[in-house]
Amino acid sequence: MAFDVDTAWLMTVVLVTIRLGVLFFATPFDGIGNLPVQIRVFITLALAVMMVGASAPGVRVMPASVPQLLSWGLREALIGLVMAFGLYCVVGAVMVAGKLIDFQAGFGAAEIMNPATSSSSPLTGTVLSLLMVTVFFLSGAAHLALKGIAWSLQVSPPGGAFGTLPLDAILKQFGITFLYGFVIAAPVIGVLLLLETGLAIMGRSMPQLNVYFLFLPLKIGVALGLTAVAVRYLSPVFERLFIGTLRYWQQALA
Repeated sequence: MAFDVDTAWLMTVVLVTIRLGVLFFATPFDGIGNLPVQIRVFITLALAVMMVGASAPGVRVMPASVPQLLSWGLREALIGLVMAFGLYCVVGAVMVAGKLIDFQAGFGAAEIMNPATSSSSPLTGTVLSLLMVTVFFLSGAAHLALKGIAWSLQVSPPGGAFGTLPLDAILKQFGITFLYGFVIAAPVIGVLLLLETGLAIMGRSMPQLNVYFLFLPLKIGVALGLTAVAVRYLSPVFERLFIGTLRYWQQALA
C-alpha cells in the first residue's frame, strides 16, 4: 500500500510550525496555562496544518538544498520572535502599571513567585495580567490574533528572503509598553500622590508620629479600592492594546 506525500506541503508545514512554535513558546500567555510540552507541540502542529491547508497553493514551498532550508527556518524563527515581541509589550504594559501601583501603595517590597515563569511578579500586575487574559478570550481578541497569524502567512509567506528589521515599528511598540502602563496606573497614582502630600504635611506638623507606618494600611486600602473601581474601565484599554499589537504586526511584516 503506497502513500503519496506532498513534500512541498510537508516542508511548508514544518516552516509554519517553526513560526508558530516560536510565537507561542515565547509569549507570556504560555505561562498562564503551563501546559505540558507534548500538548503545546501537538496544538502548534495541528494549527500549522490547518493554516497551510486553508492558505493559497502558492504559499507551499520546497527548498533546493539543506542550507536553504536552514536559512528559511531561521527566518521563520525571527518572524515568530518579532510577532511575539508585540504580545510581550501588551503584558509588559500591565506589569509596568502594576509595579507603579505597588510601589506607590507600599507593596514595593512584596512580590509573588510565579511558578510558571520562575520569576517574581508584582501583586497588582499579576491580578491585572490575569484580567487581561480573560478579556483577551472574552472580547474576541484571540480570534483576531489567529486571523493576524493567517494574514502573516499571506504577507510574509514561508520561503521568502530576509528583509530589513523594522526598528521603527519595534521601538514604537516598545514605547507603548510604558505609555499604556502609565495610563492604566494614572488614576490610582494620582489619588495616592494627593494622599502622600497630605501625609507629608501631617508628618511635618506632628513629627512625633511615625506617619509612614501609621497610615500604611490606609494607603494600601485606598490603592486596592481604586484599583477595584478602575478594573471595570480597563476593558477598552486592553482591547486597544490588542488592536495595537495587530497594527504592529502589520507594520513589522508588511
